[in-house]
Amino acid sequence: FFTADGAVYGADLLAGETALAAQLRRAIGRNTASMYDESGAVVGGNPTDQAVMYALGEKNCRALQSDETSQAGQRQTFNSVNKFSQAELPARGIVVYKGAPEVLLARAQYALDAAGNVVPYDADALTETINAYAARAMRVLAFGYSASAFRTNEVNADTVLIGFAAIRDDVRPEARAAIAEVQAAGIQVVMVTGDRRETAVAIARDAGLLRADGELVLTSSDLAQMDDAAVQRVLPQLSVIARALPTDKSRIVRLAQQMNLVVGMTGDGVNDSPALRRADVGFAMGSGTEAARDAGDIVILDDNFRSIKDAILYGRTIYNNILKFCRFQLVINIAAVVVSALAPFFGIMEPLRVTHLLFINLVMDSLGAIMLGNEPAHESYMHEKPRRRDASIISPAMAAQILWMGTW
Repeated sequence: FFTADGAVYGADLLAGETALAAQLRRAIGRNTASMYDESGAVVGGNPTDQAVMYALGEKNCRALQSDETSQAGQRQTFNSVNKFSQAELPARGIVVYKGAPEVLLARAQYALDAAGNVVPYDADALTETINAYAARAMRVLAFGYSASAFRTNEVNADTVLIGFAAIRDDVRPEARAAIAEVQAAGIQVVMVTGDRRETAVAIARDAGLLRADGELVLTSSDLAQMDDAAVQRVLPQLSVIARALPTDKSRIVRLAQQMNLVVGMTGDGVNDSPALRRADVGFAMGSGTEAARDAGDIVILDDNFRSIKDAILYGRTIYNNILKFCRFQLVINIAAVVVSALAPFFGIMEPLRVTHLLFINLVMDSLGAIMLGNEPAHESYMHEKPRRRDASIISPAMAAQILWMGTW
């Protein structure tokens, strides 16, 4: 945690008795979609809500729940359009806010200092501090309060900044390797996130998504200023979309499909549902909302990108096994046709009887299906380039091979 004057604190700040600590506890514990269950685990809300709730601690959370003066009235949950949530505390005559720093900074003229006094703050210096944390792949969350009435979809002009939380969710080591393998397979990976640009770029670099200067980073505002044709021109170089709106996700999926690309989309929230439905393959996170899981085609139970890489590998394995079986069967059938057609010219009127053909099909179909259908996945498949959605299952090269082998 840090305040507008640059003072940095650990999570032990929330256990203090200062005015700053008390306001921060209310802004976290009374303005959230998360809660502690009977086992002491935090449930509900998004990962960011859960992270700050864990920092608040179960003891502080229970104390707020039993405090009559800290009971919440009207609420507005976080959404990717407003980028903040708010809750009214009628007994205290305040509204508490939690959300993107730029949203609260645009309205707040004052902040709390370490002693809990309301003082002016240096907006430029504070912005530099926030950007410095964001450049370290940390998501920065702002907290504030207002003594004015609750207004839906609006942060009051008399808002006072309480402080900020810098949260880092390290990229899993296996995710970096999985992203590299997927990229080697000719698949473009684009990170679409609600985080600010600096945070998104830092996370993308950690994950290996941004490795060259030519890779493009856009924000929702950038996309809004571009027509569909312009977006399609830059789409092959696009790696990150920051501060994204739900409509941005659906738009990117639609434009990529218009370019005849096969699109997979991951998501976990209600707002992701339209994009998950529109995508050719919707990957819903197992920890996501029920709406997202219903909209997706596949549910990733462990919320791990490596599972998506494995799904691609096994999908390619199934496709290649089908090709092998088709090649095997067509070669046998062409050989049988050639023998039956040419044998009479050599004085053999019935080279293959019906029982012969039935036996050949019985042996070849059954054993061939068992053998080729159970062939294990080969990592070499991840080095093949993707096939176009309109590509024929039998390519010209494969057809020539089948004719040659069947005739021979």
